[in-house]
Amino acid sequence: MTERAGYPLAALEALRRRTLDSVRGELAAAISEVGRAHARVVNTSEALREAARVRGEAEGRATGQSALELDVQGRWLSRLRRAERRLRDEVERWEEVAARAAAEEDRRREQVAVAERQLRSVERHRERWERARRAAGQAAEEAEQEDRQRAGAPRLP
Repeated sequence: MTERAGYPLAALEALRRRTLDSVRGELAAAISEVGRAHARVVNTSEALREAARVRGEAEGRATGQSALELDVQGRWLSRLRRAERRLRDEVERWEEVAARAAAEEDRRREQVAVAERQLRSVERHRERWERARRAAGQAAEEAEQEDRQRAGAPRLP
């Protein structure tokens, strides 16, 4: 079949297929990003819980009575609190990243749905076009057979 005789919207169909493949790839990347962000949230949350546990144990300990020992313990507790605050901020940051990634995943899912609908539309059009073309071909064959019968020519199998 020559290019001219082929489906007239073949280029559009190919474009729709490439678009669908592209957005599916972007969706896979978005899903992967969501997984990584959630893993970071979980890991950082675990580190935060551990830091809170260590700080809690340190606050519960009463080491030495001297002012020097109390001062050292106070500085140590301050460092533990700062580390815990940094971890809390990091957990919040990763939760925000995870939320943005989830929103991006939703947006990509919608793009995939749109691309699938567009491709299905072109495929349905192609199927209708092919059916019409076959019907026209069959009608032409039948008309040719009728012409041959009228002319007295032998019927082709």
